[in-house]
Amino acid sequence: MIIYEKPQYIQVVYRPKLNYILFDWTNFLVTLAEIKELHQKALTAAQEKQCHYYIAETSKVTTTLLPEVIKWWSDEWVAAMAAGQIRGIATVVPKAAIAALSTHSWQSQVVNGIKMKNAKSLLEAESIIQEL
Repeated sequence: MIIYEKPQYIQVVYRPKLNYILFDWTNFLVTLAEIKELHQKALTAAQEKQCHYYIAETSKVTTTLLPEVIKWWSDEWVAAMAAGQIRGIATVVPKAAIAALSTHSWQSQVVNGIKMKNAKSLLEAESIIQEL
């Protein structure tokens, strides 16, 4: 089930087999308004499906997140995810060093009991959320 899509940037889908939301990133250069929209739609879908885990597939990304996106994430969205019962996020880390630094910057902001794990592949990320 496709939740949100911006071709050549991101596709957010619900994966019923393992009951998780997949954020399949190819480019981080999206606006703050787009980030807010896609995350709200993902959280709504997660609540409807009683899904508690996200996977961020970022291995193909070579760009960085905008500073206002990282700020919004840490200042507002982490609390909303925790209140929405998100318990864990597994990130397939980018191969590009600059993008990897960008994902590290938002991951370090996650608190409120949401477990963060990094993975080298989607298969490994799926194993992580099964263990969580």
